[in-house]
Amino acid sequence: MKYGSAIILIGAVLLTCRVYADEYLFETDYRSISVEDDQRVYDPIDLSWDESGLCYLLCKGSCTVLVLNQKMELLSAFGECGEGPGELGQVKAIEVVGGEVFVFQDHRLDIFSTSGDYISRKILAINITDTAFLDDRLIVTSHDGDRLLSTFDLTGEAIGEIGPLCEGRTWDEKFSQCSGYRISGNNLVNFVSGAVFHQSNEEWTESDWGLPHGKVWNEGGAVYTKGYISACCELKPGMDTLVVHGDPGEEEASYLSVVAQGQKIKIIGDLDSDSGIRNMEVSPNGDLWVLYWDSEVRLFSEDHLKTILRNR
Repeated sequence: MKYGSAIILIGAVLLTCRVYADEYLFETDYRSISVEDDQRVYDPIDLSWDESGLCYLLCKGSCTVLVLNQKMELLSAFGECGEGPGELGQVKAIEVVGGEVFVFQDHRLDIFSTSGDYISRKILAINITDTAFLDDRLIVTSHDGDRLLSTFDLTGEAIGEIGPLCEGRTWDEKFSQCSGYRISGNNLVNFVSGAVFHQSNEEWTESDWGLPHGKVWNEGGAVYTKGYISACCELKPGMDTLVVHGDPGEEEASYLSVVAQGQKIKIIGDLDSDSGIRNMEVSPNGDLWVLYWDSEVRLFSEDHLKTILRNR
């Protein structure tokens, strides 16, 4: 059913979380926007919010940043494909920092105003995989540095590196050992070796939760990975983390779990969806936004998210 605009679609029961006995944990309507509603919603990979609650959705396929309100209504857009100043190409992540929008690309950072005006570009020594905030700094995962994690200040200047040393002698060894994939707001990092790196009591600890190794392959001379923690997000600051991950015995399976204070994973159900989850974040007002590989974004309300957690 369409409501007032071609970009808003109210659907039903396309994402269902089930326990192993096929008892449904939740079954609910959600808001959705996809490439079928607007061609610019092509390959969405990351999102962030400004202080007013507007969402900035980074779409790799269309080289566009879409600005949406909390009802998932499209308000504006900026960006175009290219390599020049202010143009977007191999985008990686987006963060809204104060009144500026940071768009991380291959070895560069482009900075825009929240109205979409281009401000400046910074050349980066490392290639960014994912980003999160940590104590008024940006913390990023990368496989180019000497350590797993790097930090930036809020002007986009590199500060330094933290985390375990990457000691591989060859590129593939280093990449497989020390390539971060996903990082959440409370500093949970999954890297290709299958281990999980997290911060607890101001100390960084490596844990083995029995996750399988990520998939590493070469394509066009570049190395890619799809870690088995495909998405993770902090439910509330300092609280548990919601995680989507694979099962060692079922390569295509995808499970929804909760990480309690960075210590363990508790599976709360498997995901029955038309497409795998690429990323997800909880908005400032508590709604869960989920990005799918088939160019769709779905919004689940805070009440439905609480329903999931009550049944875990």
